[in-house]
Amino acid sequence: MAAVGLAIILALALNRAMPQFLLYFFRLAFFLPVILSPVVIGLSLVLVYGNNGLFGGFLQDIGFTVIFAMPGMVLATVFVCLPFVVRE
Repeated sequence: MAAVGLAIILALALNRAMPQFLLYFFRLAFFLPVILSPVVIGLSLVLVYGNNGLFGGFLQDIGFTVIFAMPGMVLATVFVCLPFVVRE
């Protein structure tokens, strides 16, 4: 119960103190997974974390596999499902 009260107080403080463009950014980051289809999200994760992606080559060199492994599945699931959890 204390967490709910703290969250409300923090939300009100952030809402008053933040510039308008940051509010738009957080709104976009929150609703983007809801608007996009899971296919687009999966494609973007493959493009970023694939072998020839933005971070994929570096992660592959240090021995960390994201795509087609457990971290990729967790990342995709969190990206798709977290807005529904937060909204409820």
